[in-house]
Amino acid sequence: MTKDIKSIGRKNDVKDVSEGYARNFLFPKGLAEQATASRLNEIEQAEKRRLSERDKHEQQFKKLGGKLKDITLSFARKGDKSGTIFGSISAHDIAQALKEKTQLEVSAKQVELPHALKKAGEHLVGLNLGPGLRPTLKVKIEIV
Repeated sequence: MTKDIKSIGRKNDVKDVSEGYARNFLFPKGLAEQATASRLNEIEQAEKRRLSERDKHEQQFKKLGGKLKDITLSFARKGDKSGTIFGSISAHDIAQALKEKTQLEVSAKQVELPHALKKAGEHLVGLNLGPGLRPTLKVKIEIV
């Protein structure tokens, strides 16, 4: 498979399909290729590289996961007397501040924030860095 197909399989899967379906639909649309020995070897090598990269990233994230407990991201925003800030702190803001402070590239999707932060004070925010890697960090919002 060269692309994910919902009813058949995912990219790089090797599947048995009828000859007519492959010849008339999958091959012409570029959704699959014939499983030759050289192509299977390429897929196997690519999978090994992907797993190696994933392991390398997991090691880096585990190392940083322990450090993230000690990190506090501070934001200064204008607000009212009741402690509500004008605007909000979003997952994108947190990801960008984390990148500036630690050089750790985290996407906004990896920041586990159910809603944007609108109140001053300290908040705990979770990160999803992969399977079993869910550190939390402190976000401090001050009113100026």
